Amino acid sequence: MIFLSATNLSQNASACECEDLKERTSYLINSDSIFSGRVKSVEKTDDKPSSYNVRFDVDKVWKGPEAKEIAIKSSLDTGLCGYLFEINQTLVVHAFNEGGILNEKGCGTLSVEYVADYIKFLDSIMQDNTEWKTLPSVGKYLYNEPQRPAQIFNVQYMVVNGTLNSIISINGSYSIEASTVKENGLFELKIPLNYPYTNFPNVTIGQIYVVMINNENVGHIFGPSRLDECFFGFSIPFSGNVHMDLAPGVIPEHFPYHGDEVPPHCIKETILSIPPLQQLKSGISANDVVCKESFELIFKSKDGSPACVKPASLTKLVAWGWAKPSGPP
Repeated sequence: MIFLSATNLSQNASACECEDLKERTSYLINSDSIFSGRVKSVEKTDDKPSSYNVRFDVDKVWKGPEAKEIAIKSSLDTGLCGYLFEINQTLVVHAFNEGGILNEKGCGTLSVEYVADYIKFLDSIMQDNTEWKTLPSVGKYLYNEPQRPAQIFNVQYMVVNGTLNSIISINGSYSIEASTVKENGLFELKIPLNYPYTNFPNVTIGQIYVVMINNENVGHIFGPSRLDECFFGFSIPFSGNVHMDLAPGVIPEHFPYHGDEVPPHCIKETILSIPPLQQLKSGISANDVVCKESFELIFKSKDGSPACVKPASLTKLVAWGWAKPSGPP
């Protein structure tokens, strides 16, 4: 990727020392809303001493809800990497969603006249012909007392301007092979916050994930970010043929694995209930197939395929030689 080098990308660059645009690209595209528009109004709010509503007449939306007018909250505090908005400025804005309200992202407001190459990059990767695909992933609550059953989580991925050659999910780690068909590609991954991804106590997602691209540690550039109340995720630009590894940090002691607490409405969005054969087709191994509550996993004697049965049927099926209550042969 090639971007113009500009020192005056925003009015606040000297105040908070924003990184060069190329270095913060992943941080920027990990926003909930990306759009360009003209500042229509800047109004003080009543909730905080330094809080303003900034309204825009929208020219283009690359990410987030489409609208002719978008409002964001901002501190206008350049010391906190906010932008000093003025009427009629034309800007590229990056915002995050908090409680249904868009908030300005620090170092995320750019003057259109300085970022022509970045706008071309957004045009190339933010296409409408892509959609999220589901990667059912088993989450195991290891070393929890009392023991908690494993669950299938709704992990999602997307590749823009590229081809996904393979993706493997094992215990919260992901191995990806991808290649671009154009100059720039983008790999995006959404992981449920309640997935038991670590056994570190009292940590946040950004502190423990390792991101490797072609065996180079780039976690400090392409680390995860919280997307909403239910998911965190990664947005990783790439070009050519790449191998990516994303892995959460763990400690060797037998501390319980856990995710984050999520609101009740997230459960329907993050937990999947799918039949055993569909689990197999999605890439879940036979030994990791998850059964619904009050059902137990068995394996057919004939071919080792998994099935979920009620406990009352288990003894009979094993006695008849139809099934084995252990792993496949």
